[in-house]
Amino acid sequence: MILGLSGGIQAKATGVAFDSAHQPGLAEPSATQLKDYSRFKNHGSFKADGHPDWVWNGRLWVMSFDASAPDYVDCGNHVSLQVAGVLCLIAWVNTSSSDLITPIAKYEYSSGDQRAYKLSLGDGFVYLYISSDGSAVNTINRRSILTVNDAVPHQIVGVFFPSLNMDIYIDGVLNNGVLSGAIPAKIHNSTDSVYIGADNAGAAHEFSGQIARPRILNRILSATKLG
Repeated sequence: MILGLSGGIQAKATGVAFDSAHQPGLAEPSATQLKDYSRFKNHGSFKADGHPDWVWNGRLWVMSFDASAPDYVDCGNHVSLQVAGVLCLIAWVNTSSSDLITPIAKYEYSSGDQRAYKLSLGDGFVYLYISSDGSAVNTINRRSILTVNDAVPHQIVGVFFPSLNMDIYIDGVLNNGVLSGAIPAKIHNSTDSVYIGADNAGAAHEFSGQIARPRILNRILSATKLG
């Protein structure tokens, strides 16, 4: 199965933009940095107060967010994160929150229309947002059918394929609910940074709970490679 593409088309595997994965047995990661294991090395900077915190869950290190400002990771705006076409956003999340909270975003709106893409939760539902020009008017979202705010780890995936698909997967299973409009042909080239745990530097919709293995890819992964 190819995620996001029911017609059997597979996007060209051109690389990983951001890939954070701490394996079992490693020492506690840096208290100030989220390490990017892709070739681009878009290491994320924790805020000055040392948040989020690292927690060992018995299998791997996860980031624990308490939704206190500031409580997010700034991964910068390297060209590899300026994805305009095929996009795959992946994260493991564990939360009980019903608030609007965000695992991964490149989505500035507090100081200008610089929305691009976002994987978020609201009332426990998973949302994928894509903006074609940075404005709210031209931002489309796909919502999941099921909720994931049951305090159990879930893998959530948002897939965008220009003009064709906007799909959500929960624990490896397609979970498409309502689509808010026509699927755009491209993603806006936002000047904003990528953030883990919040929408933007304004600390909007900060995450509450745990996030592990956030990934931003410009290719579509098979189910066996999600991990």
